Amino acid sequence: MAARVTQGESTAPVLTRALTPADTAYVIFTSGTTGRPKGVMISHHAIINLITWLLTRSPLHSTSPSSLLSHPSAPPLHHSIHSILRPPP
Repeated sequence: MAARVTQGESTAPVLTRALTPADTAYVIFTSGTTGRPKGVMISHHAIINLITWLLTRSPLHSTSPSSLLSHPSAPPLHHSIHSILRPPP
């Protein structure tokens, strides 16, 4: 039987201040070596650093066939972020 959503936000949240480079862009959740779940907050500044590295130093910026990545299943975000952020050749 299909459930119907009857509650929730009807409009997008309104930001009360501008985002800064130090603000969290996304969170990676992992169990690490301890087996206890934890989240690591990734800042907007870290994403800019990653994009800069990808564009200037990374072999993934190459257009050669050897620069392609393959994932047999849906990759976790921290592995797929390169594919998401990398500009097309």
